[in-house]
Amino acid sequence: MVKLNKEYPLSSNLKEEAIKRSIELRKIYGAPAVEHCELEFFFYADEIDNALDLMNTLKKMNYHVECVQSDNSEERILITGNTPSMNMQTKDLLHWTNQMDDLAVEFDCIFDGWGALV
Repeated sequence: MVKLNKEYPLSSNLKEEAIKRSIELRKIYGAPAVEHCELEFFFYADEIDNALDLMNTLKKMNYHVECVQSDNSEERILITGNTPSMNMQTKDLLHWTNQMDDLAVEFDCIFDGWGALV
């Protein structure tokens, strides 16, 4: 099995800058100025048990979640889904991103990011 390359997580400053840029890009591309939005998220796992444990934890948080074989690698598992509507303020998104990073560590997965529809 190919093991995930787990790089050091981004610092809070870099995460905050990335979140601010994401919010700016949404505005540039015509997304309505909303205070709340559903986010799509992405995790990768090497082991099915880790993927299923993470998926069950996210479901308990009222997230819509699915677990599928990754297109990028037959041996990686993609855990993806959507959050309930969330506050789109930088500080709230930073807190949520840190929470997802912590879950990734807990379940030996990689949090690969999030997106929001424009």
